[in-house]
Parts: sequence; structure tokens; C-alpha cells
Amino acid sequence: MTGSKMLFGCLALIAFLHPLVHVCTSSKCTTPDNQEGRCLDYRKCKPLQEIWQIQYRTATDFYRRSVCRYQGNVTIVCCPNDPNKEKREILIKTVYKYKALRPPYCGFSNVSHTRVVDGKPAELGAWPWIAALGFRNSRNPDKPLWKCGGSLISARHVLTAAHCAHMDGIENIHNHNIAILRLVEEVPFSRYVYPICTKEPLRKSNFVGYNPLVAGWGALRYRRPRRNALMEVQMPVIKNAECKIAYSKFPNAPDITDGIICAEHAQGGED
Repeated sequence: MTGSKMLFGCLALIAFLHPLVHVCTSSKCTTPDNQEGRCLDYRKCKPLQEIWQIQYRTATDFYRRSVCRYQGNVTIVCCPNDPNKEKREILIKTVYKYKALRPPYCGFSNVSHTRVVDGKPAELGAWPWIAALGFRNSRNPDKPLWKCGGSLISARHVLTAAHCAHMDGIENIHNHNIAILRLVEEVPFSRYVYPICTKEPLRKSNFVGYNPLVAGWGALRYRRPRRNALMEVQMPVIKNAECKIAYSKFPNAPDITDGIICAEHAQGGED
């Protein structure tokens, strides 16, 4: 009788939580990678804890498919019967590999963003792919000069501006002003360090009409000092034709091509 009640409870959960919940009978279950296991309190399942801590984002789907049921605020997960270290390492490699990631396993922010009218300090974890680039300081070797920013695009690569990578040899570059830096070591990912990527439909967009958020350590106003805190601001993207008109007033104006995205505040403000 007890077994029947437990089976019924499991079936009821399947009806409400499918497809997130796998089939289980009593305390026995099958993990997403087809191992035999038992439904346990998540806090007692070391294999899943290790996966979650090491690969916070890419393990999300695996974790969700490991759920047996919920008991109040406690998540009961399908924990492998054999928590052998070698098998856990194989499982980790199966769930995730350090490569240039593609959606939906990149570009996540840990913070919900609302409209940002003026520049403000970013919350911790809001931009896990933003990198600060430091340069050797001849006057004080122990204190790098933080002059540029970049975006982490894999465990070993940072996308930045070409003039940041070649500060002594490139000037006045406005088109194709990009460089990729290869890091000496792989970056360990966490909920606060994670790469960015672009979804396929957005790669051909000119973003006109969008109001994207921009983040960095740059000065908030012209000829003002750089900020020590990571800042964010929202700016509307305008048509390149409008951009050309605005820049036509200046000598040596850049050539506004289709490879450039223009954004402005009509009444001025942070940028």
C-alpha cells in the first residue's frame, strides 16, 4: 500500500512538472545520462553539487531534468548510485566543455535589468563577460594601467578593440576595429564569470529602434576621469544616416559604414 501511494505521488508530479521531471518509482530513478540512482535531497547529492558549482549555467538543463520532486523548499533530485569520482568527471565533461559557447549556454546575466536613464554602477553579476584590460606600467610595474575593456567570448578568448591590442601602432580606426586576445590560461567559469555570445537572428540586425545597455569603466562625460566601478547606461540606437549628419560637422569625421552601430542621447547625457 505504501509503495502504491509513493508511485501515485510520483506520477502526479510527472503530470504537473513534465518535461522537467523524469520517471521514477518509489525512491529509484534514472539520471539524465541514463544512470541508476535514488531520489535524494539535493544537499546530500555530491555529484550534482559538484556539477552545479563548476558549471553553473550549462548544467542548468541537466539539473532540471534531474529533479524527482519538491518537498516544501527542498529539491529532491535523482542522484547516481555510484558517486565514483572518475564517473563524476566523465559526467562533467559530458554536460559541458570549455569551448566558444553558443546559445542558449552563454550570454546570461544574473541580474534583471530595468530601464537605465542615467549611468549607474552595475550590480554584481550583471555583466559576467565584461573584462578589464590592464597594461604594464613603466613607472609602477606593480600597478597596471587599466585602459580598455573587453568581452569574454570563450574560456580563453577576449574580444576587444584593435587599438587596445596595438596602442602604439593603430590610430583613428573606426571600421573593423576589433581584436581577439588569447589568454595564457583558461578562465574558470562561475555565475560571476561567463562568456557572451550573439544569437543567430541578431547577427544581421542593425539594432535601429533598440535601446541596448552599454557597460564599461569609461568616463561618463567627455574629458572626465574613468570610473573605478563598472557602470551601465541605456542608449537608443539610431540610423546611420542620422549619425553621418551629426558627424559631418566635425573635421576628419569617421566613415560611417554598415559595420558601425550608432547610439545617442538626443538631449545629451552619459555615453
